[in-house]
Amino acid sequence: MIFNNKELGFFNSIDSVSEQLQVIDSMISKYKINEKELIDFINKELCRNFENKNYEQVLQYFRISYKIKGILPWKCYAYTRLSARNLFSKKPNEAYNYWLSCSSDQALTAYDISNNIFQKSDTKDNICKKYSKLLTQIVGKEWIKYYSNAFDIILNSIFNPLADSINCELHNFRAIVVSGMGWSGSSAVYDYLREFSSIYPVLGGELSIIEEKESFLGLTYIIDNWDKNLDVIDELVTKWAIEFFFINLLGCYPIIRDDVYKQILFYRKFNIKDPFKYAEGVIQISSILSNLIIYAKKRDLLSVNKTAKLLATAILNIATIDAPNNKIPLLDNAIHFRNLQLIKYFDSVDLICVERDPRSIFVSQLEERADFDNNIVAFTNSQIANRELLSQKKESLDENSAKRCSFIKFEDFVLSSNFRSNLVEKLELDSKTWTERNKFFIPENSSKNVINFLNDVHTKEIQYIYENMKEYCLDYLNETTKPDDN
Repeated sequence: MIFNNKELGFFNSIDSVSEQLQVIDSMISKYKINEKELIDFINKELCRNFENKNYEQVLQYFRISYKIKGILPWKCYAYTRLSARNLFSKKPNEAYNYWLSCSSDQALTAYDISNNIFQKSDTKDNICKKYSKLLTQIVGKEWIKYYSNAFDIILNSIFNPLADSINCELHNFRAIVVSGMGWSGSSAVYDYLREFSSIYPVLGGELSIIEEKESFLGLTYIIDNWDKNLDVIDELVTKWAIEFFFINLLGCYPIIRDDVYKQILFYRKFNIKDPFKYAEGVIQISSILSNLIIYAKKRDLLSVNKTAKLLATAILNIATIDAPNNKIPLLDNAIHFRNLQLIKYFDSVDLICVERDPRSIFVSQLEERADFDNNIVAFTNSQIANRELLSQKKESLDENSAKRCSFIKFEDFVLSSNFRSNLVEKLELDSKTWTERNKFFIPENSSKNVINFLNDVHTKEIQYIYENMKEYCLDYLNETTKPDDN
């Protein structure tokens, strides 16, 4: 333990975050500990307090560690989000104020700049000065010119009424996305495909730059409601574009709601892979954002749609900057089943959506989710709703999108080598490139998750699921079920 109980008690008794940060500075000097040790300590305390349902302490620890480092293990963020929802379930203003209090001074400056643009409350010159000062605080000197250029491109489309669109030509490249509906076993498919040498697994978690309100998904909402909001469509696109730039590309914005944290992580995860390529990608995307603003001013929906497809390609470019040109990028849950409609914008993406017997999903969540509420009626209703939604999403796909989507059952994938071979054939992968067999995906191990509900103690709950979801339960599963290649 880094601090003794007396010091830890004193630390926890301080209400002011700024005072706590001062105490931390003195403790670092006293104990000669480095930042990583401190973050590890705080994160352990955060997890311990969550397990003990000390939600106020969880929020305190997250705020401090986020201010120190700005990027935390996903579990710590998930625990904090759940703690905030427990404490502020009926207090939206308090929730907003808490997440805002986690933000750095630089993030608040970015928020101020954005509002100046939205409200037209400042001149372009003043906005540029504030932004230039901000850049000196958040990016290295060698990258300032790139991020300055990117922001200038966007500002020109906003402040110059005669601004012309920019020619943006992008090479379309192929990618594969594996998706599911939560504990459906998509990670097994992902692990299997990454055993092929022709595949490049893009590690780092889900791509929130695609599926959040202030990310690509938000633009599609605007497009889908174009006629309804025609009078203010340019304002909506401009606001979305500025938030997209600061949140997703710069990673500098207040946590105005809990999910924004995930989007801010995009910059911090992908910028470090190749800062130069990332900076170039930001300029490329800024040109596309500029065109979207210009076309929105002209009420040109056709051009906005075409440009949205360009943006989708540019997002894939920047998310796969470390992928070799001769390999196919493989992404995990970049497009969830709830947002299946987005596939129409990603012309060169093949999507695999994994479904699973709801009984084994129930048992997996019991074993793996710290926040799982063992309410069998709520669980079953949620599973039914998910499958009905997936069915609706399937039916709404256009012909081209439907061809690029594969809907598979986890059980078929795990138990049948022929099924896996057929999937490889559909994806047009060369079987000769399967060079790391059973390195990440081991059928025998995964088969245990296929039949995990058979001897589980929650027999009443499992029977309830079966009675209410028979059409989604697989009757052929039994204790002798084994993969055919073992």
